[in-house]
Amino acid sequence: MEPTTELYLEFLNIVLPYFVDLNKEMLSESPKLYLLYEKIFVTYKTILECFMMPEYLELTEQEKSDIQVHDKAEALETKILVLDFEKTENHLLLEDIYLGGNVAALIIKNRSSIHPDKTS
Repeated sequence: MEPTTELYLEFLNIVLPYFVDLNKEMLSESPKLYLLYEKIFVTYKTILECFMMPEYLELTEQEKSDIQVHDKAEALETKILVLDFEKTENHLLLEDIYLGGNVAALIIKNRSSIHPDKTS
């Protein structure tokens, strides 16, 4: 198998269960509309946590002090929803991105075939 294909498959092994669970909720025969938003938001935040810098996914001390106690959850939610996840300066360094243990092991194992110019 092509090493990069194997990497993609291992990555999908990590993220696909989140989408399968969401799909099950959406296809449920009983109405669960009241649960969907929270489940979608939690899934979105979980995926962002894999590649975004933590300071963009948490309230800063200044933001916490500017907000009423009961509004902190809503403020954090708003901050995450307006976050520009496409801005690469908001991303973790490439070596810090979480892709799952199997992906990391495969990268180490197949380093020369994934990056032929980097054999060490």
